[in-house]
Formats: sequence, C-alpha cells, structure tokens
Amino acid sequence: MESSPAAGSFNIVLRGLARRCPRCGEGRLFCSFYVLNKGCEVCGLDFLRLAHDTWALMYVTTAGLTGLIVFAMIFLRPLDLLRGRWTVFLVALTAIPLSLPFRKGLAMAINYISGHEEN
Repeated sequence: MESSPAAGSFNIVLRGLARRCPRCGEGRLFCSFYVLNKGCEVCGLDFLRLAHDTWALMYVTTAGLTGLIVFAMIFLRPLDLLRGRWTVFLVALTAIPLSLPFRKGLAMAINYISGHEEN
C-alpha cells in the first residue's frame, strides 16, 4: 500500500523534529548541540544548502514561543509576583535556546519538502 504525499511530508517533518536527515531519516543533522553537519553521512544530502534560508521560520517559532510565555503570564497569575517573574524569566531562558535544534530541524525539513534542496 503506497503512502500519500501528505503522509510522506509528515514523516519528513518528524525526521526534522528528531534532528535527522529529511531525505533518509538516518543521518544526524547536528554534530553537537547546534553545530550543523555539512551533509548526511548516509545519503549525502547537503545540509548547508537546506539551512541557508531557515531564518524566517526560526524567527516565527521564537515569536510563537514568546507568545506562549506571554499568554501563560496573563492566564496563570502567581500569588507571589516576584516569584512569578523569575519563573517566567527562567522558562524563557531555557525553553527558547533548548528548542533551537528542534526548530532548526523542522525548518530544514520544511525547506526539503518545499523543494529548496537541489540534489
């Protein structure tokens, strides 16, 4: 049974979120926390070509995370204002940087799906 193109795109997005090669799903996108490999060691896909125009999605996802934090600040009012401010600060300080490789992988997968890859 053949899978639909949408199912294939969904799998590619999942590979990106898993920080794996969008083409084969086996090669690692990053050689360390946020240092991108030059290419896939399994299928040879050029990661640098996919990564060159991911800035827009990275900006949008950072804004989205910031928006979620702002909504949480509005709807979850702490009893102690100072403790609430420190909690928001620490959540923002950890959530945004720690999610960078996952968001970069997602952006690269979307670039791969949309045909920005020229291999």
